[in-house]
Amino acid sequence: NTSTFTMAESVETVFTPLNIALGGIVGYMLYTLLAPKKASNASRKRPVDSEPPRSFTLEELKSYNGTKAMESHNGEKPIYMGVNGIVFDVTDGADFYGPGGPYEAFAGRDASRGLATMQTGLVCRNCRHMLPLNSSRKQ
Repeated sequence: NTSTFTMAESVETVFTPLNIALGGIVGYMLYTLLAPKKASNASRKRPVDSEPPRSFTLEELKSYNGTKAMESHNGEKPIYMGVNGIVFDVTDGADFYGPGGPYEAFAGRDASRGLATMQTGLVCRNCRHMLPLNSSRKQ
């Protein structure tokens, strides 16, 4: 006795509810891995590098502490922070660096010393008078 499968019987054995569910899961996983990624609005409010690089004096940097709306920034209240001679735009972290935030002392200032020593009270208000960190504090 040889059994012969008809086309209908072989389709029934392949397309079981379990196989259909597993195929759907595998298809969804492949789609999420291979589909192009969309930029989320929450991750970036402004375009990156919206301004050309520029230099700041300590006096100019004070204006970028998150308290003043600026026409040059579409009415935003930009927050910049200087670290070791480089100015960073930390506006997206306004909850941390803006007014009332735990690191507001760094906003609009040279924060090199405060960040190096992990103390918010050591921001540089007049950097010319400060001595370099000793070797134990640099580590």
